[in-house]
Amino acid sequence: MARFDRHGRAGWWWLGLVAAGFVAPPVWAADRLWDSSYGKPLYEKHCASCHGPQGRGNGPAGRDLVPLPADLTSPRRQAKLNAVLANMIEHGRPGTAMTAWKGRLTEEEIRHLVTYIRVLGEPK
Repeated sequence: MARFDRHGRAGWWWLGLVAAGFVAPPVWAADRLWDSSYGKPLYEKHCASCHGPQGRGNGPAGRDLVPLPADLTSPRRQAKLNAVLANMIEHGRPGTAMTAWKGRLTEEEIRHLVTYIRVLGEPK
C-alpha cells in the first residue's frame, strides 16, 4: 500500500526501501535509459554553468560555491540509482546551491538529464 503526503501524492519515501534492498525501483528508474540526445541540450542550458561542460563540477558559476558542485562523472555519483539522481534534480540538495528543478523541468526532461549524466560518466 502506497503512503501519501497531506496532498494525496505518493512521496519519495520508497527510495529508502530501494536503497535498503527491500523493494525494486520503478521500471524506468532501474536501468531504462532515455535519450541522451535530448538530455545534452538540457544539461548545457541548465547544468553546465555549475557542473561544467564535462560534468566534473568545475563550471564557471560553480567555482565560488561552497560546497563545490558535484562531479557527475565520479564513481560515487555514477553508482547512484537513476531514481536517486532524478530525485536530486527534482528536489535539489539541502545545504548546497543545487536548486530544485521540479516545476521548471518536466519529469521526462529530468529522465533525459539522468540519461545524459550517465553518458558523462562513460570512459572516454
